[in-house]
Amino acid sequence: MTNRRKPIIVAALLILCLAVPAFAQWVVFDPTACLDLIQQIGQLETQYQQLVQTYNQVTRQVNQMEFNAKRLTNPQQFLTMFTKWMHSTAPNNSGLTGQWVIGMNSTLGSGGYGPSTLPLKAQPSLLSPPALYDYANVEIADGTTWHTMDVLGNIRSNSNAIQSAIDSLEADALSDDDDGHSEVEVLDRVATANVIALKNQQDTNKLLVTLAEQRAMETKRTRDVEAQALNEQSAFTQNAPALMAEETSGLTSAMTGYSLP
Repeated sequence: MTNRRKPIIVAALLILCLAVPAFAQWVVFDPTACLDLIQQIGQLETQYQQLVQTYNQVTRQVNQMEFNAKRLTNPQQFLTMFTKWMHSTAPNNSGLTGQWVIGMNSTLGSGGYGPSTLPLKAQPSLLSPPALYDYANVEIADGTTWHTMDVLGNIRSNSNAIQSAIDSLEADALSDDDDGHSEVEVLDRVATANVIALKNQQDTNKLLVTLAEQRAMETKRTRDVEAQALNEQSAFTQNAPALMAEETSGLTSAMTGYSLP
């Protein structure tokens, strides 16, 4: 009810309150009751305005819910091909690579390392530097490769299960069935996708660790070669004068006392 109509209604109420029928000329006018009636009319008007606001708000919410519930007209257009994991392969003409390939592709992991590599005899006490350090480098390389094979074998052995889960999520997300797209179901799929992403990130971190380990091994091996070269140069510089003196001693007297026959 607009403010322009309020004076008209109030005036009409006053006229009704003041009007006295001819047959009831002794009826007493009660201004208090008339004021109560006016207040009730005002309260009704306020309630009506609140109802209108509530109706408009609910209408906007329903319209927004209908808009949010709209589906893609052609979800299959977003279907993409996924590059599958490639497993390690190698010819086995020597008869030594079969276990290596199995270890790289399965949970056998480092179990396929030994049959494919030349054994290292456990006799380091017979060696002395720098050969002893070369022996240590081979041992470190063995441990690093074992770790790498375990990580790669487990990741590849789990790749099919992860791919199947991703395919299921993709099929559900692009499905035309409205029954499978409730808010809870969508949130569950989002949570599942996040968990898969976290697991894949962990696998990535494991691969990065193996790469760092390989790099550390190569750095040590290079460092040992350089250290050996520097040690040999230092030893040569330290012992060269004495060696040269020993080799040239008596050379001058021999040359000056030499005469042709």
